[in-house]
This record gives sequence, C-alpha cells and structure tokens, in this order.
Amino acid sequence: MEILSGTDGVDFCPYFGKVLPIIRKNWYAVIPADDQLKTGKLAIEFSIRKDGKLADMKLVATSGDLSLDRAAWGAVTSSDPLPGLPETFQGDHITVRLRFYYNPGEPDHRLIHAILIDSSARDHTPKYPKEAASAKVDGIVRLEAKVSSNGRVEDLHILEGNAILANASLAAIKKWRFHPAQRDHAPIEDLVRIKVEFRLDGERVRAQVVWPEALPSTSAVP
Repeated sequence: MEILSGTDGVDFCPYFGKVLPIIRKNWYAVIPADDQLKTGKLAIEFSIRKDGKLADMKLVATSGDLSLDRAAWGAVTSSDPLPGLPETFQGDHITVRLRFYYNPGEPDHRLIHAILIDSSARDHTPKYPKEAASAKVDGIVRLEAKVSSNGRVEDLHILEGNAILANASLAAIKKWRFHPAQRDHAPIEDLVRIKVEFRLDGERVRAQVVWPEALPSTSAVP
C-alpha cells in the first residue's frame, strides 16, 4: 500500500499494519476456487476518510482477468469502513494505491515502499535558479534516489532535465527524509523516482515522488 497524498509527517506504518490484514482476509475469502492458482497483479486506488470510510475507488492497473479484478475490488469494498486514521493526522483523508499480487514468485504484497515525510518536501523544495529564470528556462527534471533503511536519501541520480534545474533539484532533495521502506515489518532500502517541475509563470517549483509511476485510470470494476 502506497500513500499518494500528504502525510503531515505522520508515520502510517502502524496504521497499515492494522488495515492490511483486514483487507487481505476479505480478499482471500472472495477469490473463487477456480482462480486460486492463477497469477496476476493489479492496483486499486481509493481514499480513506478520517472515520475510516472509503471513497473514490478506481482500478488503475488491471490483471487482464476480470474475475481476479473483481475479487480484489470486493476485498476493498467489503472492508469498508476501515479503522479510523491516526489521531495525530490533521487531514480529513489520505489517498492510497493498493497492489494485489496473485501467486507472485516473491511476496511483494509484504512490501511497503518508502514514504516521504511531508514536511521534508515543504522545507526543502528546490529553489528556482536565478540563472535559469534570466535565461527563460523551465521544464521537468526527473531523478532517481536510493532511500536507505534509515530514511535518508543516497545515490541521487539525474534521469532527465536541464543541467541548471537538475543541479538545483539535487541540492534540495538530498535533504529530504522518508519513512523507510519495510518488508515483513523490517526497514530496507528502496528506490524512488522524483519529478520536479519548474515553471517560469511566477517562477513556481513543484516536486513530488512519482515512483512507482502513477498509472492511467481505467473504468471502475462493477
């Protein structure tokens, strides 16, 4: 399960530790007997409100098998409502992407990816370089970073973008901090991709984690 919205600096790992077993139990209960040996993977996005109620569900990656998609969809809907969000979280909802793996070769469903501490992005947003603004340069920079098991950014690499804008991005994002990825509740290293948009209109800069990459929306499963 990945958080796609801001966390206000709240550690959601304990919360996921409560809700994922609920969804998993409901998922196993609705997988048809004829489908239990099939392989496939899919992803569903939805919002969890403060009181635990679910909203705005959509299938964002299909397994290609309608019966597998339906079982995963039913696992989420039958888990509504989930436990309420942590009291320390001041927002009214979070948006998440939940991936389902049928008979994977590796237990990826036990992996929680690194989650950016929201205040890190606010406090260390890249600054628009004066040189780039004067030259009327804008555009998108894409970076890949290794997040260590202590949540610090390591081995930050430029994948795409203007050199001046990219260097400004590197300087800021090296200071970002994450809740580290976990496998089986143990912290591990993770790779994340980051997109930084520089817009001359108002010299605006927007930075966000985009890995795993967002997938195009598809129709909801009935």
